[in-house]
Amino acid sequence: MNFWTRIGIYGLIAVGFLTSLNVAYRRHNFEQNNKTVEIALSFSDVKKLSEISGVKVDSLLKRLKQEGHVTSIVLEEKTLADLENNGDVTVLKGSEVINLYRVGYTTSHILKYVYQKVKVVPEDFYLNFNENAVYEFVSQALNFELGKSAVSKIYKDEVLRVSYEKDRLLSMGLGFYESDLKRLSDQGFSIIPSISQNNLNNSDVLRNKFSALKNVKMVRSVTFAGDRVFGYPDNLGYLQSKINESSLNIVKPEFIKQVGFYELVKNNMTSVITMHTLERPNKPFVSVDVMVNRFVRAAKERRVNVLLLKPILQESLSPSPLENNLVTFDNVYTQLKKAGFDVGPIKNINYQGYESIKIWELLLVSLSIFSFVLLTYSYFFPVFPVYLAISYFSFAGLFALSFVLDKTSIYNRVSVLLAAISIPIYALIAFFPNPSLRKRTNVYLKSFVYLAKLVGITLVGCFLIVAVMSDISYLSSMTQFFGVKLSFMIPLFLICLFFFLRPHRLKSIFYVFHRLSYAPVRTGALITVMFCLLFIALYLLRSGNYISLHIPIFEFKMREGLEQLFFIRPRTKEFLIGYPFLLVAFVFVDRRLSRNWVWFFNGLGSVALISVINSFCHIHTPIVVSLMRTGTGLALGLLIGYFYILVFSTCYSLFKRYFL
Repeated sequence: MNFWTRIGIYGLIAVGFLTSLNVAYRRHNFEQNNKTVEIALSFSDVKKLSEISGVKVDSLLKRLKQEGHVTSIVLEEKTLADLENNGDVTVLKGSEVINLYRVGYTTSHILKYVYQKVKVVPEDFYLNFNENAVYEFVSQALNFELGKSAVSKIYKDEVLRVSYEKDRLLSMGLGFYESDLKRLSDQGFSIIPSISQNNLNNSDVLRNKFSALKNVKMVRSVTFAGDRVFGYPDNLGYLQSKINESSLNIVKPEFIKQVGFYELVKNNMTSVITMHTLERPNKPFVSVDVMVNRFVRAAKERRVNVLLLKPILQESLSPSPLENNLVTFDNVYTQLKKAGFDVGPIKNINYQGYESIKIWELLLVSLSIFSFVLLTYSYFFPVFPVYLAISYFSFAGLFALSFVLDKTSIYNRVSVLLAAISIPIYALIAFFPNPSLRKRTNVYLKSFVYLAKLVGITLVGCFLIVAVMSDISYLSSMTQFFGVKLSFMIPLFLICLFFFLRPHRLKSIFYVFHRLSYAPVRTGALITVMFCLLFIALYLLRSGNYISLHIPIFEFKMREGLEQLFFIRPRTKEFLIGYPFLLVAFVFVDRRLSRNWVWFFNGLGSVALISVINSFCHIHTPIVVSLMRTGTGLALGLLIGYFYILVFSTCYSLFKRYFL
């Protein structure tokens, strides 16, 4: 590839980059216009906190709103277990009714009537109610859910016979009490009904569940309990119509994959808001500060809209559980306000004025990505002008075909993956010093410029990725970056391969590895390979949101310290491993480091560039946050890298003086 050809390709990249900046600016404005966060509690937790603190629910709700700044309540459906615990219904198995009557302990005239006038079925369940309103509520829900063949009226409006399994009967969601909705509305809370997955998902059941929610102004969002959306797969259309009828937001629990959720929202992704919670923090070693930081980080770094707090409910952990929980909730509120968020109910996500990437912008940006791919390819294989022309014509054909076949989403995902793979490889190979430049001066100043170039090229790729992933499906977290593990492993492998073989041996790759297969195994080489395999395994296990590895306590403390010191915590692998190893390789190559070992240092160092790309691929993270994380990581990496160099130089000088 000659000089002028490269200049032309650089020009295409520059045009694509400038276009991506415009798209990124639109996304930044969208993020700035949506900085409202809801602080929520579940109603079941409110009642539990009421029990252990001895404060009535209404009084507790008032304090939660005024002192804890709680804005929203997640309201679960009533179950028979709830009603039984409250004393609103008595659930007896048929065999229990028979046995109680036999031994003479049945003092209720109702149960006597049931036993004497009705043939009691031992396997069925008999529900005895004290109030007609509760009877009507349960009777209607069970008839819709189980059908009239499984539910029958035995005695006036006081006894129901139900043929069903006990555990599922007691845990079945029956709907929402109008009294609960009114109580929360009167206190000024935004209400998030949580709809549970039951036995049947027909339109009658859906209508019954939504009937109580109709005309309740404080109901602005709805969520689904469990791992499946209610109504999936047969009644999603009806469910969607009921949600649209009331203009409700649909809450997506973070890190939980609910079956049917995508199908429900695919035609209305602007209604999706995200919710973060954690398992109940009742263990004594859980720090309140850690809990607060985790919730604030979810809003700050991942644009989570609803923070579902989990109060500490064990009295043994605190002499005053209510007061301590109120302080914790207030701390979350205070930290959110310091971070620039508004705390309050979310009516809807503001997409007004936002435009995702246009067709002509996508063409220029993806052309820039394709140019990076060609530049990277040229370092491994020769690229002749005729091949270059064919490549660009093929690119144009694929671009047009993706629109003709309506496969732009696949085209976008492949483009992002190619960018994430090729750009770190190109940056490191293009700017690492050539073997001909053995006598280098001002190496420490040049090392700073070298890292700046690497990060600069990587950031160009990051903005190209941001532009391609500007669609609402990404902003609503419904579509994720495709190929996370591939974008980690392929650049790492190809960078190590390039610097291991070095350019003059790339053409003889098979011959080189054939010779290595017959070469004797050296201890140093074996240790290096084992170290690399261990590093790669840890690297993969610690990447992503769904596969995690336990964090050592010292690293956990270090992360806490960095989070307190900086607004955004930099990635550990960037400033402790990536940037320092890149600096060591640049400063010491051809001086104290043989080029035979450059592959090892640049391979580990490439982790920094790959990590930067990965930060911007998390499209739910605000652009400003990713930029701050990158800048902080680079600054710390430079300091730690120069510290590594100082320690290595000192040890090398002492070893040379006393042992050589």
